[in-house]
Amino acid sequence: MNIKKATLSDLESVTHLFNEYRIFYKQPSNPEGAKIFILERLTTGDSVIFLASDDRIHPTLSDIHVDRDEKGMDPQRSLCV
Repeated sequence: MNIKKATLSDLESVTHLFNEYRIFYKQPSNPEGAKIFILERLTTGDSVIFLASDDRIHPTLSDIHVDRDEKGMDPQRSLCV
């Protein structure tokens, strides 16, 4: 697993993850609002955002969920808050 501190070059990836996080918690999709929010966090230093990636060929299976994508999340990415 690779973990790195997010920078402005990661803005699109972090925006996508943050918007998916909001959707999971029953908030309306708002990619532009998510982008503005993340951009402000990264440029002002209000937050430190870390990205974790896993280069495994086979996805992780869960014994809790029947479908890897049951939660509505991208099965190749996750967000820890």
